[in-house]
Amino acid sequence: MTAVFLEEMLRHTHAGYLLVDKHGVVRFINERCRQILQLPNHHLFGSSLEDLVPRWSNSPLAEAVAAALESRISHTFRGPHIQSGFRESALHISDQPGFQVRVGPFQFEEHALAFLEMFPSDGFSDVVDFVQKLPVPVMTLDQSHILFANPAACELLEYGETTALCGQWLADRVADPALMDQWIGHVIEKKTTVYQTTELLTRTGRSIPVSFYLSTLEGPNGRRLVFIPQLMETAAEKNTPADAALTTIPFEENAAGMWLCDRRLNLTAVNHTLCEWLGFRKEELIGRPLGDLLLPDQQAFLLDPLRRNSDQRRFHLEISVMTAAKTTLQCVLEVTVDRDNHGAVRQAFAVVVDITSLLQMESQSYLTSVVFDATGEAIVVINNHNTIQAVNPAFCSMTGYQSEAINDAAPEKLIAPHQRHGFAENILPHLEQTGKWEGELWFQRKSGENFPSWCSITATYHHGQSTQFRYVMVFADITKRNESEAIIRRQANFDPLTELPNRILFMDRLGQALELAKRMKTKAALLFIDLDRFKLVNDSLGHAVGDILLQEAAVRLRDCARSSDTVARLGGDEFTIILPNLKESHHAEVVARKALAELAKPFNIEGHQLYISGSIGITLYPDDGDSIRDLLKQADTAMYGAKEAGRNAFRFFTPAMNLAAQDRLRLEGELRRSMDLGELMLYFQPILATNERRVVGCEALLRWCHPTRNIVPPGQFISLAEETGLIIPIGEWVLRQSCYQARRWLDQGYDLHISVNISTRQFREQDFRQVVESVLSESGLPPQSLVLEITESLVLEETEQLMEDLKLLTAKGLRFSVDDFGTGYSSLSYLRRFPAKMLKIERSFLQEVVHRRDDAALVEAMISLAHKLNMTVVAEGVETLAQWDFLKECDCDFMQGFYFSRPLPVTQMDAFLADHFKETPPNPEKGST
Repeated sequence: MTAVFLEEMLRHTHAGYLLVDKHGVVRFINERCRQILQLPNHHLFGSSLEDLVPRWSNSPLAEAVAAALESRISHTFRGPHIQSGFRESALHISDQPGFQVRVGPFQFEEHALAFLEMFPSDGFSDVVDFVQKLPVPVMTLDQSHILFANPAACELLEYGETTALCGQWLADRVADPALMDQWIGHVIEKKTTVYQTTELLTRTGRSIPVSFYLSTLEGPNGRRLVFIPQLMETAAEKNTPADAALTTIPFEENAAGMWLCDRRLNLTAVNHTLCEWLGFRKEELIGRPLGDLLLPDQQAFLLDPLRRNSDQRRFHLEISVMTAAKTTLQCVLEVTVDRDNHGAVRQAFAVVVDITSLLQMESQSYLTSVVFDATGEAIVVINNHNTIQAVNPAFCSMTGYQSEAINDAAPEKLIAPHQRHGFAENILPHLEQTGKWEGELWFQRKSGENFPSWCSITATYHHGQSTQFRYVMVFADITKRNESEAIIRRQANFDPLTELPNRILFMDRLGQALELAKRMKTKAALLFIDLDRFKLVNDSLGHAVGDILLQEAAVRLRDCARSSDTVARLGGDEFTIILPNLKESHHAEVVARKALAELAKPFNIEGHQLYISGSIGITLYPDDGDSIRDLLKQADTAMYGAKEAGRNAFRFFTPAMNLAAQDRLRLEGELRRSMDLGELMLYFQPILATNERRVVGCEALLRWCHPTRNIVPPGQFISLAEETGLIIPIGEWVLRQSCYQARRWLDQGYDLHISVNISTRQFREQDFRQVVESVLSESGLPPQSLVLEITESLVLEETEQLMEDLKLLTAKGLRFSVDDFGTGYSSLSYLRRFPAKMLKIERSFLQEVVHRRDDAALVEAMISLAHKLNMTVVAEGVETLAQWDFLKECDCDFMQGFYFSRPLPVTQMDAFLADHFKETPPNPEKGST
């Protein structure tokens, strides 16, 4: 493949390319790379990126270069990762979609370099023009074939077109092929340079004598040979003295550099071309030693053959020449020597050919070849006959086609069938008009599989000739990118657990529903659903069971909705249903009833039959509001109204609900200040031994003495304290005050136990056991005088830490009571393992115990069960003599209720104890109030 062809590949691929060494020194950069990095247009070869990137040594780009050179493995980075390496610098990488940088290792001659490939980009400056215009014949070989020949070489061998020589065997153009093979083998084996003479055969078969320069260059894709022939002078010219060369060769205006020196090897003449190359004026060179122009370590190569006596009158040499700017030029010298009879030099004349650009051209050819072969994007070249001319290895890997099988085929063969018509009808005409097209295009692999790609097609013209053009098609497989984007979109818009729309997508769908209702002059409804008792299941059976329950609940809710509706999960156990385009409001009620019925059905999960329900709040557009924010707030308020109504219900939003929600918010703020203002106080309700009719203890009950609301019932603020976390400091205050009060009664001679309610949230605190022990120690209350009442939900947790704390507190003598037994998710196996000493029967079981046999049987069974588990029983809510008599018959141990006493403030409790501590006769006149 010729250098011109490779240059076109590099010029029109939509990728930027940068070659740097481990120190960040730029060895090569193309124009598109300049555009992406927004680099200045001045010459960058040999400059350091550290000049442009102040913190290059610590940048991710420098680390990537070092990693690639050390591991010999390519690394690919997305734009933002690379961009961070240029922060606060003169550079800026535009963050384009799909932008990436690939950093790979690259060995060029003896240098270990890093090759950076940036997408998307195109362009590369042309470096071949100089060699094309050079009057000296130049050819490059791959050992046997001619890869490249400039016009001067074609003219020498009588070929009219440069392409006619490319691909031919060099042996066909040499009179003695075997000898040429020996020279080539010697150059390759020794990695040296030879200067010899031979005869070349022109196209017409004419033999011409030439002297030639032959050298080798090693690259990552193999070796290249540089072959520079030059016509030899005739036999008559061979003995022409060196100074006569000035008269036979155009000296001053020659495109090559020329110099003449005397026997002392001082310069006596130089031409304009040499002065221009070296940057000296003539008067600065005339009279100077020839050695001054050479690098010190290379002076011997030229000066030694001139100084020693010899009959050698012509020799060739490749050598480095020093310029005035202290830079070097790589040159080939053809030296003619005039010697005396003893072989000593009298004069020497040299023709100097600057091959620096030639070597750079060869390097660029290598780089271009590396880019074409190493780029991760597929490249297809299409000629002006609309057939495929060349493909790169990435194309073969991506499509499964080999280059031999696809060359000369029509490009439509590569396009997926469903897009071939569009390619011919739309893309090709667009290319003819504009010369460029870019977009997503589907291709077909050899296996028949179709895949999406991001494709760029560009028309390239050969040396400005509008009729000689190629299309360069560059594309990359974006299947994984599309899949990743689809996953990201789903993760951004859908709940991963239930696969329902999440809050983001819900807000978008709700906005669309409101717009549709507004345009169609219809209604839209929003249902806000909270699962009742879900927290109990989650806390008792674990999050794994809770997650499955949420998934099954999501399926049931989805089955209740239409295909045009949106069922979403906002988080936790909160769901919503959007009902767009409703004609009548009662349609929302129909959906709510279906949802409640589905949620009320049992859930069978991992051997557990679970029962939950739902509380649903409904708000309507435009009846209740016209903004997303208002509708969400109102649906949430209506949902709380359903919970307060007993759960497993739905409620439509009303203004009264809004007032209640505002009141609840104010109540929270006032509760936070209540402890500081001394508004919380304890009441105590006596607990009596059933048979002995004497006071054995009391239960501490919290009351809030609000300055304007009077006594706020616990049912109105305890749940609020639980939700806000205020139950932690309030609960500790209740425990501390109760223990101090019980200690005072003990000091007064009243041997009572005091029962204190402990919330589940309190017990989950890591330092709860230490708090209880500290309060008992400070107050001086014996542990056996304190009973902590806990709910069944805590019993069901049975975590390792919980059981450890219970055992340690029980070992100190403290007792536990299971409160409101029978109203929750009761488990006898958990109760058996729980170290509780008391069981408390909730008041609702006693209300009809005298009149209903099933209620009586339940209470009798609970008392019997507790006794068999060595637990004492407390019945609360005793309000009649008949209830007391029933409990005595069932051998209930203790009781409390209005029949004996209401909860009393401490002063009244003192009086009660003074009157009734020894014995408390029933008082039928109190009745139930």
